[in-house]
Amino acid sequence: MFDLHKMAMLLWVFCNTAATTVTLSNAQEPAISERERRGLAECLTKCPDGDMKCNNRCISQFQTRGAWSDRARACIRNCRDGHHGATPQAAEGIFGCSVNCVP
Repeated sequence: MFDLHKMAMLLWVFCNTAATTVTLSNAQEPAISERERRGLAECLTKCPDGDMKCNNRCISQFQTRGAWSDRARACIRNCRDGHHGATPQAAEGIFGCSVNCVP
C-alpha cells in the first residue's frame, strides 16, 4: 500500500513539473514584431513548395531577438506548408498562423 501511495505522489509531482516546464518554455520564445512577422511571411511565400533550405533561411533571417525553439521553427514550417504560393492570401495565412508559433 505504501509503495502505491509513493508512486502516485511521484506521478503527481512529475505531471506538475512537466506542465510547468512546457508553460515556461512557450513563454520564453523571443518575441517578434508585426513588421518582422509580415517580412517572415513574405519571405516564406517566395520559397518553392518543399524547399526546407529556403524555409530555414527565412526563419533564421527573422530570429533577430534570439533563437527560437525547434518547436517554434517546426510550427512556422507547418504554417508555410498550409499556405502555398506567392500570393497575398498565402502571406496573410502564414502571418496569422505564425502568431501561434512565436509571440
